[in-house]
Amino acid sequence: MDRTPIGIGVVGMGMMGRAFAQICTEIAETRLAAVADISEGRARAAADRFGVPSYIAAADLIERADVQAVVVATPEHAHVEPCLLALKRGKGVLVEKPIADSSAAGQTIADAADQSGAVLLPGHVLRFHPHFVLAKQTVDEGRIGTLRHLQTRRLASARAQERLQGRCLLPIFLGVHDYDAARWFAESEPVRIYAESQRGVLQDQGYDVEDIVWTLITFKNGVLAACETGWILPGGHPGGSDGRISVQGSEGRLDVELMHQGIMLSGPDRSSFLDTLFLPTVRGELRSIFADELRHFARCLRGEASPLVTAKDAIAAVRIAEAVILSAQSHRPVWMTAAGTASW
Repeated sequence: MDRTPIGIGVVGMGMMGRAFAQICTEIAETRLAAVADISEGRARAAADRFGVPSYIAAADLIERADVQAVVVATPEHAHVEPCLLALKRGKGVLVEKPIADSSAAGQTIADAADQSGAVLLPGHVLRFHPHFVLAKQTVDEGRIGTLRHLQTRRLASARAQERLQGRCLLPIFLGVHDYDAARWFAESEPVRIYAESQRGVLQDQGYDVEDIVWTLITFKNGVLAACETGWILPGGHPGGSDGRISVQGSEGRLDVELMHQGIMLSGPDRSSFLDTLFLPTVRGELRSIFADELRHFARCLRGEASPLVTAKDAIAAVRIAEAVILSAQSHRPVWMTAAGTASW
């Protein structure tokens, strides 16, 4: 079996794109071949940092012979074009979550992957998170009996808007993580969604997005999921984020807490919990669940594994998000059809 590192091109040099570029240089399975960003300054800065060619146009990066696969880490509304360019050239794609900013756009990407036969791995990283993977394994083993209901929490800092600038609604950007997790655990499709949202804090800062969204999802097999999603935690919050999933079965319960990661740093002004899983730097290298995701992508490209997250999974998460937005705006429940579209 050829173990030559796979040449990866990374499109989008924001926070996640830079992280993926660095990971490509650090794991044995890949090598960073090139980077691209519509901002010439960001592209050049990444090129100087990693010692690779840079491009403004994704198409120019994708045309390179030494780019065998592509990581798409652009903003969600800009996923379709680079995904289609790569897939139509038969080059595999790892696309950051959400797969796109609408389910229709996500389906366009999925169709291109089907037509080309190239690998498509949507980046729902919770499926690589050891806490979530172990929890799912425990449920599958029947150790809490029959799954009855689950509750998720995903709260981010109000400082997120310094980077996002209100570009995306909360269910699409953050909610898809937990909508996908709920569907994954339930092993069923959603049939009814009811959501309520609250606005005000971020609107006062000039961002036309929700502060918080509460969602209740009823799955076809009767499992209930309640999802709390928000992004107005104060800057002084010790974790900068707060996440958990609680899974109740007929004979037991699982609680996964993500804020306290085992290390707390206290100073004269505040305390903080150090990141041990998402993007921790250890001895100068990124030791993260994104590295595990990228290793899995490389195995899929070599034909040694099938994607742990499918396009169907990713599109389902966006469809749930769309239904959440519709329900919250109308203050009415939304029923999901067999095709996954929302209806009254």
